[in-house]
Amino acid sequence: MIKIFSPITSLTCLNHLEVLDLCDNQLEILPPEIGLLTKLKELYLSNNKLWKIPDTIQKMARLEVLDIRNNQFYLLTPAIGRLKTLRQLDIRNNHLKSLPA
Repeated sequence: MIKIFSPITSLTCLNHLEVLDLCDNQLEILPPEIGLLTKLKELYLSNNKLWKIPDTIQKMARLEVLDIRNNQFYLLTPAIGRLKTLRQLDIRNNHLKSLPA
């Protein structure tokens, strides 16, 4: 597991990563390159200032756990619904008014 304390600039070298924990980093955005982590199984993004997940997340065909609690989301991208292996989605404590169809 990797815990990062500074902004993400390049993720291409982490192509074998299975668990990524970016909790508690004051992140506001995720780069679209996050979708390049196609072997990722668990992504933890809680306790940041995120308001958007890039649509490229749908490329994470092995993602099983997505934790985005305690952020600033008003809407979720429909791309999350395309994650066929997703079995745990934690969206608590955001500003969501509805969920994508």
